[in-house]
Amino acid sequence: MFKAKLITDPEYYALRRRQLILFFLIFTPTALMSNVFDLPVWLAALALVAYVILAWASWRNQRKMKGLTGHKRIEIDQEAIRILNANGECLEVIDLNTVDAIEVKETYPMPQETLQDMADEVSGSPQRHYVRIIQNGESRQFDFEVNTYYMLKQLEKLVAAWTKAGYELMMVPAS
Repeated sequence: MFKAKLITDPEYYALRRRQLILFFLIFTPTALMSNVFDLPVWLAALALVAYVILAWASWRNQRKMKGLTGHKRIEIDQEAIRILNANGECLEVIDLNTVDAIEVKETYPMPQETLQDMADEVSGSPQRHYVRIIQNGESRQFDFEVNTYYMLKQLEKLVAAWTKAGYELMMVPAS
């Protein structure tokens, strides 16, 4: 079974991009505070103020990101997709035997793993992890947050089980 936080708003990707940018910006005042460059104390103090402001902005951004993923979870097994609330109560069940097709990526890489991934994220092309179902001619996409290799492995096993079970799978190239 695959379990993940459900991304309920596309704004999550913009917030994740902002978080990465803030992460890199924090390094500048940190280097100045450590006085690596043998700068005056007043500049190190100014860097400390900048560091605090950037850390606060990062904390606020992280809270907003959590607000977009913290309220619902997705659980996927061989037969169904379940949407659960924060208390674990099932809000919706989609029986995969009733869907026309399931669209998945050929591979699901770990987000922001390489420098190229980070550059893509900053430029506005984030890696999105999702499963899309097509049912009665309508397409529905479930975006989710992947943050461990264990989750990726569970997802790979699930796709292999779907293939073995004979579900109509549409494989799309990873972007």
